[in-house]
Amino acid sequence: MSIQVELNSDGTTTETHNMTAGGVVRDTDFPSEGVKVSRGMGAVHVSAPDQLEDSDLVTIDGVQVRASMARELGILDQAFSPIRTPEQLDASLSLSAAAQGAQKPAPALTGLEAAVDAGNMSAQEASVHGTAMGELTLAGLSPEEGIEIINRVASGDDADLTVDQRQVATVVEKHVTTATTEAAQQELGMEAFSYLQQAAAASPEVDQAIRNYAIQRATGKTNGVTFSDLYADVVDHMSSQS
Repeated sequence: MSIQVELNSDGTTTETHNMTAGGVVRDTDFPSEGVKVSRGMGAVHVSAPDQLEDSDLVTIDGVQVRASMARELGILDQAFSPIRTPEQLDASLSLSAAAQGAQKPAPALTGLEAAVDAGNMSAQEASVHGTAMGELTLAGLSPEEGIEIINRVASGDDADLTVDQRQVATVVEKHVTTATTEAAQQELGMEAFSYLQQAAAASPEVDQAIRNYAIQRATGKTNGVTFSDLYADVVDHMSSQS
């Protein structure tokens, strides 16, 4: 569709909207309907969950969440619902409500942005961690509470946790683990990465150190420490044990 603008004698303008040549109505002749989501470097409109790609970022109650994560948690339909106001939500359940109350970015996101700016983390990895922390917030959990639940689920100490808490912990840990694993392989190379895996299997101390670093990385609290730094520490530790 083309738009023709004519200047009238009285100074006003008249717009004429012309359909695509040949009288054929095309998708581009009318504005897109549905929900706007981030895809790649741009944005698209979708009208149903099955039109979403796993890597799309959707907005649920003001929080950007990766579509694959929202689908696994069973909350993807909420992306197509009106955003609820802080009055309709418990403040602890809404990142947007918390933001309106505090008027400042979440500390974890600030740390992730700093890591990206320093070149210690890719924007893609930071996006995964940021949406993971957003999922914890949507579940009414602080990052610290979420990490505690994730650790309890991993150790089997989860008898008193709800089904929803276990599900959130499992999904968040899976996405964070995938992102950190890919980042470690890219930074270290497969040989050094395999060494870390073997060291973790042989030493409970190394296994815990790697797990702690992954948590610090996901919450943006590494203070500049990289996988290369972690690798060097592990090599020193294993050498001292032999």
